[in-house]
Amino acid sequence: MTDQDQIQALKAENTQLRTRFIQALARISEMKAWVLKSSTVKTSKNSSKPLSTDVGRKKQSLRPKSDKPVGVQFGHKGRILKMSDTPDVTEKIYPDFYNNCGLSLRGA
Repeated sequence: MTDQDQIQALKAENTQLRTRFIQALARISEMKAWVLKSSTVKTSKNSSKPLSTDVGRKKQSLRPKSDKPVGVQFGHKGRILKMSDTPDVTEKIYPDFYNNCGLSLRGA
């Protein structure tokens, strides 16, 4: 094989490798586009999901800010309703349906 033949063979191989390289770059860019398209997070803005399912959404109050402190008013005595040892009336309450399967319990 002469030097000219060897140069021609190397040029042909170089052209073939450049073509394969360009094709590989095109495939890589297609894959990147597919990954970006498929990895976008679905929100209520880009899909039919309800607004309540958006992650990280801040709940914004419509109430204006107040200069008053949060919670119970100062000086308020807290009270709770205590159970009586001798109640006036005792009622028995029965369920209308069975919790597990939902069958009616009327007449049972």
